[in-house]
Amino acid sequence: MALWVLFLSSTLIFSHVVVIVSPYKIGVIYEAHQSDLDSIIRLLGHVRDKFGGDDFTIVDAGYTDDIFSIYETVCSMVSQGIVAMVTWGTSSQVGIQSEILAEVNIPIIAVIATSPYLDTPSRNTLVRLAPTDSDQSQVIFNILEHFNWKRFSILGSDDDYGLKGTIRLQELATKDERYHIASTQYFVATQHRIDITTNFNITKELNVIRDSMSTIIILNTHSVYARDVLEGANKIGLLNKGHAWIVTDSITSLPGDLKDKNGVFPEYLEGIIGTIPSIPDSEEYEQYKRDVMGKYGFEEDVNIWSAIFYDAVTLLHKTFTEELRNENITTITTNCTSRRKWQDGTKVLAAIRSANFSGVSAPIVFPPGQAMLARRMYDVVNFIGGSFRRIGRWPPTPPATQLITTNTLHFLGRSHTRPFDTHNSLSGKLLKFGLLEEPPFVFKNRSESCLGRHHLPECWYGISIDINNKLAEDVNFSYEIQEPQDGRFGSYNETLEKYTGLIDDLINHRIDMAATFLTINTERSQVVDFLSEVIDSKVASAYVMENHAGDNPFFFLNPLEPSVWLAILSVIVILGCVVTILDKISPLDKKYVVMNGGPEGSKTVLSNTDLTLIEQKNSPLSARVLSNIFVVASGFVGREGGDGIPGSPAARLVLVGWWFFTTIIISMYTANLTVFLTSNLDKHALQLDKLYDITREKAFKWGVIQGTSTEFTLLNMNSSDYQMLLDSSYRDRPRTTIEAVNRTVAGKYLFVYDHTSLTYHFRSVCNATIVIHDEFPRSGWSFAVPKNVPYKDLLSKQLLDYSEKGFLRSRMRKWNTHDGYSCTGTTITAQKPFDMSALWGIFMFLGCAAGIGCVLIGAEYLYKGYKIWCVDTSLTYWQALKLSFTIPHLQPLATSRNSTPCGYGPKPSRCYNNRQEEHAMREMCDDGNHGNNHALKHGDTEKAPELHDSVYL
Repeated sequence: MALWVLFLSSTLIFSHVVVIVSPYKIGVIYEAHQSDLDSIIRLLGHVRDKFGGDDFTIVDAGYTDDIFSIYETVCSMVSQGIVAMVTWGTSSQVGIQSEILAEVNIPIIAVIATSPYLDTPSRNTLVRLAPTDSDQSQVIFNILEHFNWKRFSILGSDDDYGLKGTIRLQELATKDERYHIASTQYFVATQHRIDITTNFNITKELNVIRDSMSTIIILNTHSVYARDVLEGANKIGLLNKGHAWIVTDSITSLPGDLKDKNGVFPEYLEGIIGTIPSIPDSEEYEQYKRDVMGKYGFEEDVNIWSAIFYDAVTLLHKTFTEELRNENITTITTNCTSRRKWQDGTKVLAAIRSANFSGVSAPIVFPPGQAMLARRMYDVVNFIGGSFRRIGRWPPTPPATQLITTNTLHFLGRSHTRPFDTHNSLSGKLLKFGLLEEPPFVFKNRSESCLGRHHLPECWYGISIDINNKLAEDVNFSYEIQEPQDGRFGSYNETLEKYTGLIDDLINHRIDMAATFLTINTERSQVVDFLSEVIDSKVASAYVMENHAGDNPFFFLNPLEPSVWLAILSVIVILGCVVTILDKISPLDKKYVVMNGGPEGSKTVLSNTDLTLIEQKNSPLSARVLSNIFVVASGFVGREGGDGIPGSPAARLVLVGWWFFTTIIISMYTANLTVFLTSNLDKHALQLDKLYDITREKAFKWGVIQGTSTEFTLLNMNSSDYQMLLDSSYRDRPRTTIEAVNRTVAGKYLFVYDHTSLTYHFRSVCNATIVIHDEFPRSGWSFAVPKNVPYKDLLSKQLLDYSEKGFLRSRMRKWNTHDGYSCTGTTITAQKPFDMSALWGIFMFLGCAAGIGCVLIGAEYLYKGYKIWCVDTSLTYWQALKLSFTIPHLQPLATSRNSTPCGYGPKPSRCYNNRQEEHAMREMCDDGNHGNNHALKHGDTEKAPELHDSVYL
């Protein structure tokens, strides 16, 4: 029994024996198949010689890049009783390794893993000494800013490093709308990177970048792929002068991988720019460099990653031999199938994170609660003379304020001139143009010689083809043609949830340009770019119908809305009343002047003529209103004299406004009536805003081609009637322009399309009327290209130049008359009867004229008061003004008998200033007295009003 207990106890002790660690065993693992393996082995020998001893030993093992090999290698290290591990693995490899060691609570330090996504709760024992790719992305973005490169492409491997290494860069470029990523390509990374000579092919990805016309390219991949990528890029001209390549730290830290098969750096590498974590200019690094170079003599052994590896081993050595030397550290001899954690692992991890010393690669100091060093500095390097040389530092270190601090920078092609971020020319390029037959812009040659050859430009002709050929000649490119599979110009199809036609081809880069004129609208502009607008597009309709003017005996009323006719009649009546009132109260009516005077106590006698005028003054108000209404209606406002024209200045001013009003109204009426009488369209056809009512009454059918910008315009009108009409007409909607034209010519069909195309298609239909509908928004026409292509500005400039120099106009004239037809029908602008909304301004003007007339009445009374004050020296002006509102409508000629010029008193001092004026007044008074006596002789005393002691004639 005792033996059995001893056996069980020994078994348990063998499985889970707790012992004091002596010596401390550190594990180092690395990928066995990598180009720098020899350098790693030499570095292992160096750290063993430097730190190895009785209390600190290093064990190492290699693995292949598959999960099973990684698992076996890590578990083997655990079973050997390691207290910590250093790994020279990639980010994806470190992710697996750290999760295994976290299960048993053993710290692991990563040397070259730079993924920003490694730090998770399931990897809580991971410590990182290398900076992350997020920092590097920020450095690259600042390089782009420094050189003002706003457009670039990204090329990477499809492994963890290539895919995640530039995520932060893409985020930065997306947030800043000034930047545009022209193309992002990932090539297939082989499983064993050592075998790329037989498995590696990047031709497709490089061609896509070349076709995107990128000149600035970011390469993010392991150094082992870099040589073949750059060699392939050089073959297709992507490393020529005018380009720039920015490579990441995996390449810049191992420049030896860029040598060709003969062990020589290719000349085309000169000028490549890169980034690499900075190595401080410290005595520690210089000593490390002397030690390694003195021992092995290999320059490639001294780089940032070897320095980080050296610091990782140094960190563990200091932790166990200094920080924990007085601690009893135990370990567990177990395997990976056990879930039992090493209790002292937490203590070791805390000691590692509390380290603080000057490392070879950087100061080894961890922020509180962090398992990663504080952000490192980066060097910006330039490949010159077979090595990467520092040309700047990030972030800039004072006193430097710029990223690049040298003037010896080389760009590709040994150039010192900064490349532009786009190509300045399409010279030598083969472009693919999208076309759709649409006369007169594009015709397809259907002759036998072009059967099966419609991808060639010579099998097409028309306005757009002439422009394309001139572009190709002037810019020095060639092109081939591709038609859209669905035969449409393109719009968004809600059923398919995608764009159609040429627009879809542009979005998916199946064509480089839609090389025919497309209407520019908001829907299309969201997904493609348009060149300079050179043609104005107007919504119009074509219609063939007999004249309908004779069907309506009151057709002459059509030019004005009934509300306008009613308003004009109302104005005539109101204006007659206004003129009568103004004439009635005006004190300055020259036709009602009575000249009379005599000695005190004499009777006042008027002539026959003056009595007639008094009768008119005293005639019934209704008769005078009716008379003035006839005057206003007759329009004889410009006639001088006569008994029918009001004599007061205020009334005549109002009539002048009426004359101007009638002139404008008659002109507008005449012009609109001409349209209604000369057009082949009836009244309804000239009011397209009432199209819904017309269609509902079945006056005619109508149609618009599906997928065109005209349909988009109708759909986006504020009225839902148009959308209902479009929905109801889907079943019978024409699919092509020719079909729609044929329906229109057959009669009783309205074809809604753009004006330019309708003008061409109906050039031989002389009884057709094309109506331009200004109630719809106008838009421009131009060619379209994919979003953010670099050649947009170049082609826009050319197209605008053709428009300004008359080339487009000459092509339009040529193809609109190329077949000999000269009849283009009647083209008019859509008209509708004028309503009050269009004429309220002229009515407002007439109202202002009436208002000014009323103001003028006040001025007349002011003048009358002045004349009274001038004649009667006994009155103040204010008294004279008050008196002017109470006396008859007679022009003031005399006052009291003691001061009247017709009497016997003295001459007033404020009236007549010379003898000539006084003589003229006495002659007038004598004539008045003679008239008075004549009236008395004929018994007209009843008609002669008795004047007061002070008489105002």
